[in-house]
Amino acid sequence: MFFRAVQINLLIWGCESWALCNDILKKLERFVRRKVRKILKLNMYHVRDQSITIKQLNERFDDFPSVQSLIDTRTMNLLGKLVRDKVTSPARQLLIAFLPKTRHIGRPSISNKDSLFESLQRLLEDIPEIHIDRMASLKDWYLDALDKTFWKQCIARLLHPDLPIPERPNGEAEFNPRRSRRRRASASGSTSPPSPRTQTRGRNRHHQDLERNSSLQILDLETTATLREAVRAHHKLSRIYHPDQHSRFIDTDGRSTRTGLTLLETTEHMQRFNSAREYLERPSTQILE
Repeated sequence: MFFRAVQINLLIWGCESWALCNDILKKLERFVRRKVRKILKLNMYHVRDQSITIKQLNERFDDFPSVQSLIDTRTMNLLGKLVRDKVTSPARQLLIAFLPKTRHIGRPSISNKDSLFESLQRLLEDIPEIHIDRMASLKDWYLDALDKTFWKQCIARLLHPDLPIPERPNGEAEFNPRRSRRRRASASGSTSPPSPRTQTRGRNRHHQDLERNSSLQILDLETTATLREAVRAHHKLSRIYHPDQHSRFIDTDGRSTRTGLTLLETTEHMQRFNSAREYLERPSTQILE
C-alpha cells in the first residue's frame, strides 16, 4: 500500500529512538485517521451519520494498524537485531551500559528507556511465562530475543492480534549475559564464590536503601511511606519553608515569624526538601507505590 509504504514510513522515520508522551501519540493517531478518511472519501458527517468507529475505519482501510503498533513493531525489530548482533557491536554493548549520573531537575518526564519498556510489555503481555519488570531487565526477555523465529512471531501479533500466541522456546531457562558461565557451573554441581560485581551490587542496594530512608526522614515521614505521601509532605513543607512564604512573614530582625529562620536558612531547608523528593521520584528508587 502506497500510503503505508511512503507516507507512514516518512511520518515515523526514526521512531526507534523516540520517547513519546501520550499527547504526541494521540496527535499522530488523529493525523493518520484524518488522512485515511480523506483517502476513503469520508468526512465527519459520514462518521457521525453512519456511527463509524475507529476499528471500523481501520477495517475499511485493509485492517490498518494503529500508529502505536507500527512504532512498537519497528522498535522491537531493532531491539531484536541488536541482541542478535555481534558481542563486540557498540550498539549491543549499550544494552548493558550504565551511566552513574543522576538526571538534572527539569529533565523530560519520559526517556527512550521508558518507551522500550512499554513496547516490551505490549509485545510479550500475552506470553504467560514472561514478566517484564519495571527496569526491563535483560534476564526477562534476552533469551527470547535471541530466538529470531519466536521474536518475529511476537512482532507479527502486534499488527495482527488474531494470530496464535507463539510458544516460548526458552521458558525454563534463566540467563544473564554477565553471569551466564557462573550459572551453568552452579547447575553442574560446582560452586563458585560471589563475584566482586555481585558484592558491589549488594553494597549499592544497601546504600540506596539508606538514602531512601534518609530522604523520607527529611520529609518527616516513616520508612514505610509511599511516594504519594512523600509528594504530599513536600507540598506541605513548601507552603511553610518556601522563600516566597518567608518574605510574607518576615520580622524586624530578618527572621520569619512562622519558622524563626533567616532567608538563607529557609532556602537551605527548601533545597533539602527538593533533593529528597527528587531522589524518591527516580525510577531506580521508586519502589514504593
